[in-house]
Amino acid sequence: MLFSQPALHEQLQPTESDYSKVNTPTTSVKSANNSSCSNSSEEASCPGSYLSESLQTDDLHQHINGVVLSNSNNVKNDSASEDSNKANTFPSVIQIWYSTKPEGPSLSWTTDQDGQPCVFTVGHLLSNRSLFPSQDSPSALSSWQASVTVDENLSVLMTGDHLPTILTKDSGRRKFCYATSYPMPSSTFALAIGSWKMEEVVPVSVHELEHMSVPPIRLIFPECLREITSALLQWYLPRSFLNVQALLGVYPFHRLDVLIVPACFDSLGMARPNRGENSAYVGTGETCFLKNGMNTVKVFMQVHYLKGYFLLHELEHHVGRNQFLSFLRKYLQKFAHKLVTSQDFLNLFFETFPDVRTDAFSVDTIYSDWLDHAGLPKVLMSSENGGRLRSEESKKRANQIAQQLAQLKDMDARARKRKRKYEGCKNSLATLEKLEWPVQIMLLFDQLLEEENLTGGTLDLLKEIYHRHFENAEVFHRWCELVIKHKRRKYFSDVRDFWRRHQAMGVYLYGEAMISEDPDITKMARDCFRQLQHDMPASVRETVSSMLFPS
Repeated sequence: MLFSQPALHEQLQPTESDYSKVNTPTTSVKSANNSSCSNSSEEASCPGSYLSESLQTDDLHQHINGVVLSNSNNVKNDSASEDSNKANTFPSVIQIWYSTKPEGPSLSWTTDQDGQPCVFTVGHLLSNRSLFPSQDSPSALSSWQASVTVDENLSVLMTGDHLPTILTKDSGRRKFCYATSYPMPSSTFALAIGSWKMEEVVPVSVHELEHMSVPPIRLIFPECLREITSALLQWYLPRSFLNVQALLGVYPFHRLDVLIVPACFDSLGMARPNRGENSAYVGTGETCFLKNGMNTVKVFMQVHYLKGYFLLHELEHHVGRNQFLSFLRKYLQKFAHKLVTSQDFLNLFFETFPDVRTDAFSVDTIYSDWLDHAGLPKVLMSSENGGRLRSEESKKRANQIAQQLAQLKDMDARARKRKRKYEGCKNSLATLEKLEWPVQIMLLFDQLLEEENLTGGTLDLLKEIYHRHFENAEVFHRWCELVIKHKRRKYFSDVRDFWRRHQAMGVYLYGEAMISEDPDITKMARDCFRQLQHDMPASVRETVSSMLFPS
């Protein structure tokens, strides 16, 4: 979970009478003609905003929430007209008291990898209504102010402009104050509370600090993952920042928190708010283009990513790679913190490169061929375009996959006929150049999934060669598919491990387990589900339950 974009800021001042009303969900509106949310000096230390929300936590159980809507445009009336305008002046502050239930889908109340209780937002595509009352339309933007009071052993993470102000109360509890000045959709709000450890990311060099404007980066993790988190991300994150900023320009926010979430976190990417329906293709396409075609979240249809990915490659082909990357930087700078449409993106493209516009290549033709047309455009299926989209390096890697696939199939066929020949086939494969890129291994495993039968020896060999790549969840997922399809019982523990470690990606694998109609695989799937179901989001739990226990 990344905390960088501006979001909600929470305020906590429930009284004893508030607690007595917790079990009676009611909503009321209070108005006042002052712009202050509270008269206490402690509250005044948390900066003001248009909208602030309250969340009270006590041993990580939600009690009561409140919203204060503040009108920032204070109306000044002279004494002569004050009385006549009083009835027409909108109140400066509207206070709404309300309560929500812990089982609301906006929050996940669970335990972390250390077994400690924690709570976090779960990456809803649009709505946070079960956390705070709001319009969930992406066009409804607001700046935020919030504070959260928790026990002293807990930490609060939240999206916002800067690192939080932390106040210690007489009771020993701590109050975390966040704020943002950027108007953002409520769906971008991220909150997490837990007993985590924290570590500052060390910059690559002094030169980086002086010339690259790298913001503060913090790693937040459970104690049991301290060593591996530090070893991997302390090296990776600063270098990623250098490359991203070299490609897309200065990072547009003031900080970045990276939280290692529990395995039950089911959103592997965030839906980008757009102003128009067709804009999803371009928005997700930009993400996919920069990640070289990798899908970031299984909940979304793959066609959104592929369609946008290939469209951007089509645009890149007309102007050249360096020119197109410069254009992406210009686009991000122009539309920073704004909702955009595909029309905005394409208009800027043709304004930047007017010479590429033709009757066959314009905003109108792109809409008709790509955005308003279901599925992938036919032009992608042509041999000319297919060859254009594949670089020489890509062709080389594809050939490596084809060679290894052919040799594996040959080895597997001979192993069926003569068991004594198996070792010779294995030695022959050992001389072949190993596939090193995860996407190559994924494609190889995809091809092997098309085979009706594979011997146990072939699967043994695949694991021997590629087991170190199983840390990549996509590769590991395909390996588990092979294990289920070919009923290789000695590797059932891998499937159970995948369901525990990668719950966000496990739904499809449960379906494969049921399709196999193997009693042992079916039992394994049901046993794992019973162990994990209480941590699953409601929608995922219902989907998996309907597959495993059909009525």
